[in-house]
Amino acid sequence: SQEHSFEDLHYSELQPTAQALEKNYPEEAARIYLHLADEILLSKRSAAYHHAVDYFSRVKILWTRLGRKDQWNRLVETIEKEHGRKSAFMPGFRRLGEVAGK
Repeated sequence: SQEHSFEDLHYSELQPTAQALEKNYPEEAARIYLHLADEILLSKRSAAYHHAVDYFSRVKILWTRLGRKDQWNRLVETIEKEHGRKSAFMPGFRRLGEVAGK
């Protein structure tokens, strides 16, 4: 799990902020998306797992743009280890992970 400084903000404030930051501040946008995805996974909100997959997808895109495929691949390993038993989440996430090495 990642350390973030967004705990006091609601996702309805964070998601638009991340989207606005993507172009000029991709690292900061990725941190927000990671926080949003982590919150969903840690609170075990299975109805929102598809949103977590979407957030991780944005992280992958941003990190790829920043040349951080290794960081992405480490994240995939961590998520597999920590959340691999979440059957409602992992199939969508694994589809993201499969593409990472290509």
